[in-house]
Amino acid sequence: MNTVDDIDRRIGTDFGFKALLCHPLWQLIDNRHPTTQSVNEALSNLPAHYVNILFKEDEFGNLIKKPSLPKKVMRSLIKKTDIHAFTWLIARCLQDTAMDGETLDMNQLEAIKYLLKLANMAPFNGIAIDFYRHINDQFWPLYFDKPLNVYHYIWPVIASNGQRCYLPMRLLAEDSLKIEKAIDLYKGLHEQACLIGLVPRTQIGEAEFYAFICHTEMQPLIDILFDCDHPPTTLTELKHQIFERTLFKSVQSKQHSDHL
Repeated sequence: MNTVDDIDRRIGTDFGFKALLCHPLWQLIDNRHPTTQSVNEALSNLPAHYVNILFKEDEFGNLIKKPSLPKKVMRSLIKKTDIHAFTWLIARCLQDTAMDGETLDMNQLEAIKYLLKLANMAPFNGIAIDFYRHINDQFWPLYFDKPLNVYHYIWPVIASNGQRCYLPMRLLAEDSLKIEKAIDLYKGLHEQACLIGLVPRTQIGEAEFYAFICHTEMQPLIDILFDCDHPPTTLTELKHQIFERTLFKSVQSKQHSDHL
């Protein structure tokens, strides 16, 4: 404790390592066989603001997990950059392991995107890779023998340097990918976004940009940021350009199919 206190005092961050090391996250992932009760108990130890979002009280004052959250609230949590929201995202993956083989597992996708965001922002960045390996070792059996196609695990893109990169589409998977290149890709995209004036070089700007990233739209995002005659100046404009490129590619693909 004295060593951690000394580290926090020297670094002087708003969210110190003691808070990180004593966080309910570790209570959540310590159990290889999570139950609804164990997951809810961990979530109930989050800061009061998060508890109020996730739970309600019954007539006897007992906490009851809310069955669902409004989309606006979920978007606000996903846009955050803290270990509390990440704990909630992991809890969703541990509680709901039912999957549809035809669609993406959005709980998993949001969680891995959040981890990639934290991996580029202090103080979680120092343990992000080891954490990813650990949590896969702990929990991939929960998803063993589930119907998935390859794009539910990985999403291939060509980076700005011409190299192929594979983005993880899940937080938990038996054949988990190495995420170092994905972390570097995120970092490079943010740096380019700052260089062209798309986002301010601030922590808020960085968090907003990472939250904006959509893995299924990653290729047009890379192409626009690094090779565009008229670079976008806002994220709204960027989204519009991505939509136009995606739509154009879809039309081309349909025309080619019709020709065949």
